[in-house]
Amino acid sequence: GLAPADRTVGVVERCEARMQPGYTLFNVSRETYLIDEDGRLVNEWRSPRAVFCSYLRPNGHLLRDGSENAEAPCFQAGGAAGWVEEVTWDNELVWSFAPTPYTSFLSHHD
Repeated sequence: GLAPADRTVGVVERCEARMQPGYTLFNVSRETYLIDEDGRLVNEWRSPRAVFCSYLRPNGHLLRDGSENAEAPCFQAGGAAGWVEEVTWDNELVWSFAPTPYTSFLSHHD
């Protein structure tokens, strides 16, 4: 493992007995991070809107939701989204779907 000073995002302490092998994908506001077991950044994606859940597809694309709460005042609780989109490994948009009106169509997490 890496020394604490050499770690980047996501890992404070590495404990082999308490961890799952592989990569970790997580979202923080408009950013999605993919890190390795030592917390080293493998890739990151930025979104123009808040992201609550995302999935890394076998082809390396990222499938994510998105929220613009200013457009959906009827549901201000955390996790309300209206967008679903797919972006490449390099964060290039493949497709995007956002039903309107948001007041009638909202997803909540996955």
